[in-house]
Amino acid sequence: MGLAEATKDRDRRDLVTRQVMDESRLIRFVAAPDGSVAPDLGRRLPGRGMWV
Repeated sequence: MGLAEATKDRDRRDLVTRQVMDESRLIRFVAAPDGSVAPDLGRRLPGRGMWV
């Protein structure tokens, strides 16, 4: 099973609305070690993430 298959049907909580949705409907943002925040459109960046 690849990463795409393992994360295919996972639910995540939207940080803004607090609703639980399928991760395919959300964008993941990642906090980098230097404190910057970047969108993780490929859902592969390391680090702590938040879903919007």
